[in-house]
Amino acid sequence: DGQLGFATFDWRMAVTVLSERFEGGRHPVSMHGLGTAVLSRGPDGWRIRHLATARAREARPPADSH
Repeated sequence: DGQLGFATFDWRMAVTVLSERFEGGRHPVSMHGLGTAVLSRGPDGWRIRHLATARAREARPPADSH
C-alpha cells in the first residue's frame, strides 16, 4: 500500500578537524562508503526508520609482482 520504502546510496565527506593535537592545528579527513535507509510514510510524510552506513575499505596498493 505504499507505506514502506527503502533507499540505497553512496556517500562522501571531506572535513577538516581543528585541534591543537595536530601540527598546524588542522587535520584533513576524507572518506566514503555505502548506506541503506528504511522509510515509512505517515500522516506527516516520510520518515527514516532505520539507517545503516559503512565506510569503504581503503584501497591497497597493488602487490609487488617481482
